[in-house]
Amino acid sequence: MGELQAGGLRIVLASGKPCAYLTGLVPPEPAAELDRLNEAADQAIAVGDSENDIPMLGVVGFSICIGANPSCRAPASMS
Repeated sequence: MGELQAGGLRIVLASGKPCAYLTGLVPPEPAAELDRLNEAADQAIAVGDSENDIPMLGVVGFSICIGANPSCRAPASMS
């Protein structure tokens, strides 16, 4: 079993099936938070489902929309 935690999201890989758990609030300014953490935005992954997630999806290297409306799907790497 592998585990990854970043910001407010914890992803646990068990039996080859990914599961995600929200563990806290995601900061409203994702690029500023990545700078504060000294992390490169293109090395980050974001998961979103609505229009308020579009700024976050646009600054990371890989983004996923789950159950998202069409306007949110556009900037995502995968939906």
